[in-house]
Order: sequence, then structure tokens, then C-alpha cells
Amino acid sequence: MSSTNTVASAILQLQVISQDISIALGFILLISGTIGNWNHNASSLYIFVKSLFHLFVLIIGVTNQITRLGFNLDLTAQSRVWCKLAISLINITFLNSLTCMCLQSIDAYFCSSRSPTWRQKSNVRMARYYIVGFLFLWICHVMPYGILYDLLTRGSISICTTINPNFVRYNTYFVNLCLYAVISIIIVSVFSFLTYRNLQTLTTQDRHSLSTLTRQMISLALLQVITLLVFQVPYAIVQIYTLVTINLAKSTYRQAQEQVVIYFFHGYVYGTFTCSFYCYFIVSKR
Repeated sequence: MSSTNTVASAILQLQVISQDISIALGFILLISGTIGNWNHNASSLYIFVKSLFHLFVLIIGVTNQITRLGFNLDLTAQSRVWCKLAISLINITFLNSLTCMCLQSIDAYFCSSRSPTWRQKSNVRMARYYIVGFLFLWICHVMPYGILYDLLTRGSISICTTINPNFVRYNTYFVNLCLYAVISIIIVSVFSFLTYRNLQTLTTQDRHSLSTLTRQMISLALLQVITLLVFQVPYAIVQIYTLVTINLAKSTYRQAQEQVVIYFFHGYVYGTFTCSFYCYFIVSKR
């Protein structure tokens, strides 16, 4: 019986790995094929790819959030395969979205520079390499999720989670706190400040020499830091508070209060991915 269970588990792992490979290849072909035919500037390419990932984040992440918290129906707990795939897809799309936001901020800094050398660093060819490179990096990063996450039954409730303590710590301290919040906030904030400082040093003639599209992309990058501060910073604060107080003895009432706050900000953080259209709409009117 034990050998049969081992074989069944191995078959499931192979099925998940094959699906992960299919998804990885699909993402790479989709993104690389799309950006390979892009002839506008680098910032607009970052925005376009970022919008695609934002759409995936909202469809997969927010849908699961609504059904799990609003209707007490965790879609990831309905199937072992979907448990493994959903957590991988959410992480890939989330990380690639934040990466494109960071790359867009860096590119805006290059575009706003008075130095021709720095401005030349903003080009579509390098943007394609960065996007595909980071896509491959994050796909490799989420591979362990498909292996270590599984359905666990506690009483009559099934939960999609992992019991590997090292991976739990890695996911809690590095992924949720650093990758999802702190690093992206720092990069976007720093380069937005540098971009703003560059704009203050430009003469009127320098500003007129920038194309309309470039000026719009720079403005959009500066608006982006506002969305991050509004949506990502509260999420980061909640994550830090949770980690700092994790070993404190708490009353049931306090735990219930904290759960309300945590649930709210876990949904609130998705606002980062809903503001792209509105930011672009504001900038395009200028």
C-alpha cells in the first residue's frame, strides 16, 4: 500500500512539473513574442507588459481572495493540482508586475537625464532582455512552490499550504516582506526622486526636446510612486507588525481584531495593480 501511495505521489509531482514547464514556456513565448514586435520606447514596453501581468494578478489573485474571504470557498483547496499551480501563477505575475514597475522607474530616470550617455541606456532592445530575463528568473524562483505546497487536511477543512519550516520562513521574511514590499518601494521611490531631480535641472529647451510620449512616460513613472506609497506601504507595515508580534501572547479578541486588519490589507494591496489605467488616463490628458 505504501509503495502504491509513493508511486501515486510521484506521478502527481511529475504532472505538476510538466504543467509548470508548460506554463513557463507559455509565458516566455507570449511575452517574448509580444515584446519582439514592439517598436516604441522602453517605458511604454514596460507599461504594456506590466499591464498584462496586472491583469493576471487581478484575475487569479483577487478572484481567489473574494471567494476565500467573502464566500468561504478557497479555490486552491479544491484540487491538489490547482493548489500548486495557483500559488505559482500568483507569485510569477505578482513579482513580474513589481519588476516592470521598478524597471519603468529606472528607465524614466535614464530618459530624464541631460546626459546623452544615460539617455541611450533607455532602449527597447535592452528592455526586451530585462523583461525576458526577469521572467525566467521568477519562473525559476516559483518552481519550489509547485513541489512544496500541497493540500493538507485539518479536521474537515483542506488548506493549500506548506509544512516545510525553512520554506515558510523564506516565504514570510524574504518573499512577502522584502520582494513584495520593501525592495520595490525602495527602488521606485529612489528612482522617482532622482527622476524628479533630473527634471528640475532641465532647461525649457531640454524639456521641449523630449518627445510627447517620453514626457508622458516620465509623468506616469512619477505617479507610480504614489500608488506604491498608498497601497504597498500599509501592506509592508502590516507584514512587519505581524512578524514582530508573532511570538507575543494575544487574547482571542486581539487576534480577531488583527485578522480583520490583515484580511483588509491583503486585499487592499491589489490596488497597486488596479491604478495603472487611471494613472495613464490622467497622464494622457496632459
